[in-house]
Order: sequence, then structure tokens, then C-alpha cells
Amino acid sequence: MTLTGKALPYRLTRAVSFDAADALRFDYTLANLSTDQMPYIWAAHPQLVAGLDGEVLFPAAVDEVINTIPESWGWGPPETRFAWPEATSLDGRSVRLDRVGPPSLRQGRKLFAMPQVRPSWAAVLRRSSRHWLRFEWNADDVPYLGLWVDEGALNHESVVAPEPTTGWYDDLALAWQKGRVVTVEGGGIQHWSLTVRLGVDGNPAPGASQRLRKQETAG
Repeated sequence: MTLTGKALPYRLTRAVSFDAADALRFDYTLANLSTDQMPYIWAAHPQLVAGLDGEVLFPAAVDEVINTIPESWGWGPPETRFAWPEATSLDGRSVRLDRVGPPSLRQGRKLFAMPQVRPSWAAVLRRSSRHWLRFEWNADDVPYLGLWVDEGALNHESVVAPEPTTGWYDDLALAWQKGRVVTVEGGGIQHWSLTVRLGVDGNPAPGASQRLRKQETAG
């Protein structure tokens, strides 16, 4: 699939393939057709039905996140920080930011991992069935990670969306002001990819199943 920019001169191509029996790979190529440097924000925007026992998993290096939506959502002003995965809410309650609640809560949250961490994967797990889905990417190409959780605020079911992205955070102008956005030089080409992997049982973290098999063999 290919599209050409209207407001700006660029060409974006996406190719989808099966990287393995359990993995779907998305390859992106962005060509800057102008002579000027172009900052850009690309982000994955999945809307995954989380069920009543959904859980989000990040790499261990992610131990803090920030709110990026208006204070009216109940998470303080933008850039209010919270510990991950268990945080203290503004009213002093202990909350699990990695757990997805029922749609009857009528609430949502948009969080970002701190920009210096640069995660390379995120996963969503259903605890009862142990089915999981993991997103994988190269952090050199896609350095930032957002998370949208909707517990009935906008959808009739609870959904979760891990969002690897090239800007920190959602607004291009703001990301540019912060110096936290990927750019492509004039006449340049940028490549990146996203792999979506499915699994059941074990640990959704990359390489965990291989480590487990090695431990069992050694035992």
C-alpha cells in the first residue's frame, strides 16, 4: 500500500507479510520528496479488546510513565508522573496502571514511557486464558512508546492500545519543541518495521520461552 502526501511532499509505503507462523510483520518506507528536512510522527494505533482480565506488559526498564491528556481525565495535568506498573493516584489510592478494568468505569488514560528508556516491545495478556499478543520494533527507528487504555470512556468495551511511535508525545509541534521526534532529511528515505506476534502460555517477554526451554533442558 502506498500513499503520497498532499500538504507535504512525501511517499509512504507499507508492506505486510508473515514473518513466521505466529508473526505478522509491517514494513514501512517513508521517502521525503522535498529538499527540506521533515519531522514526522508515525504511531501504531491498535484497538485491542482487552476482556475483563487484560494486562499490559512493558520491558523491565519502564518503571515510570507520564500522563499526556488533559487534567479533566483525572490523571492530573499533562506530564504528571506515575510509577509503573503500580502507582499512587492523585487521591492517594494504589492503582495498577497495567490492568484493564470493565467498561462500566467510564474512564480512560493515555500514558507515555519516559523518552530516555526507548522500549523495543510491549505485550497484552489475557490472564485467564494466558493468550498474549506482542508488538516488537527497533527502538533506534521507533524510539518512543505510548499507551491508551479505554475503560468504557469512548468504546462500549474496554480496549487497550500499545502505541510505539516516532514522536514524544502525540502532537508533532510539541514533539518538535521538545526535540523528541524523528526526522528524515531532504531527499532521504526512512525505513522501520513493526512485528505483531501471537502466543499462549509462557512469558510474553521476547526470548522468555527460549530461556525457559533452556532451563528445563539443563534441569
